[in-house]
Amino acid sequence: MADKKKKTRKTRPPPSWQKSIDLHGMRVEEALAELDRFLNHCILENEVHKVEIVHGVGTGRLKKAVQEYLENLNVISEFHIDPMNPGATWVEL
Repeated sequence: MADKKKKTRKTRPPPSWQKSIDLHGMRVEEALAELDRFLNHCILENEVHKVEIVHGVGTGRLKKAVQEYLENLNVISEFHIDPMNPGATWVEL
């Protein structure tokens, strides 16, 4: 009997219009520097329209710092906490 090949599912990469960054476990200064690099890359790529920033809930320091950072960027059209996950913020570029 011939061996049957197993069908494997290929995982799709996230669509180019949506990217994500996970800042869990980082200190505020480190996380903001990483976020700055990430957003600069997304903006320069010019194909990304929406990004997810995963900051976690924790003490709230990182979440607050991320939101204050986003408020001062003029390239952000809007941002909001994910209604299904308070540990993530969605950003429209």
